[in-house]
Amino acid sequence: MARTKQGTKSPFDSTTTKRLVAAVLLCLFAFLHLSQWGRSQENTEQEINNVVEIHIKEDLCPTAKRFGKGAEGGWYACDPNTLTAKPCVVYSFGIKDDYSFDQAMHDAGCQVHGFDPSPYGLKSKPKYEAIGGTYHSVGLGLADSEVKVAPFRWPGIGYLKDRNTDPWVLQRIPTIMKEVGHSYLTYLKVDVEGAEWDAIDDILAANWGEFALEMHFPPKEYTITRKSGSSTVVIQRGDTPFHEPAEPTWLDRIPLVTKLLAVADVWKVEPNFKDKHCMNVYFKRR
Repeated sequence: MARTKQGTKSPFDSTTTKRLVAAVLLCLFAFLHLSQWGRSQENTEQEINNVVEIHIKEDLCPTAKRFGKGAEGGWYACDPNTLTAKPCVVYSFGIKDDYSFDQAMHDAGCQVHGFDPSPYGLKSKPKYEAIGGTYHSVGLGLADSEVKVAPFRWPGIGYLKDRNTDPWVLQRIPTIMKEVGHSYLTYLKVDVEGAEWDAIDDILAANWGEFALEMHFPPKEYTITRKSGSSTVVIQRGDTPFHEPAEPTWLDRIPLVTKLLAVADVWKVEPNFKDKHCMNVYFKRR
């Protein structure tokens, strides 16, 4: 046994030293383990925030019917029987030169209102009104305002880069519904080439039964896949946000999709075979 010069026991004999070393190593191991666990949790949360899964309830609408053209321009309705209920009100944002869906919904007995301030949509206004629809020269926006440049968040289509000879009038959905005189929409269709994301919060707050939306995702930032053998669509964002040329301020689509899924069920998803970063998504309000 180790002793001091005075012949007493040393406070740091071999047994005590071993215990101290063991205690230090145990604390160090615990610290490293907790640090690694913390980083793992942080990475897991980041992965969750970067991904949203759409689970399609394909059996929710057994009597679904397509209205309008078979390809681009046509849209499905979950329950065609609701269209015979009075009043049946349809808002259709994004007309351009194809209004076959609007005409079919009008023929089914609905009040149809079309919204498109673009030069391409305005050319269709006389024919749109001839089929019995009400045409509004305003677009869907984050605020009630006028803009001189197409307000789209989508760089994939060349004609959207065109500037307009006249300013576009944009309005929020609450403003439009109040001015037109509606408190409930039987069917809301939005196909506005990326501008839909600015209006999602207003869409969530609006009172509607069915909602058909063409979602647009920046191709250099998001990937869209469908799980093999399942009815699940996975939307994933890259770790580093990529600023698209057409996007004035960066906007994360993942939480916006998550908000929609919290209030409505998806019963159908139509991929765009020309562009894998677009898809038509059909919602039914719970």
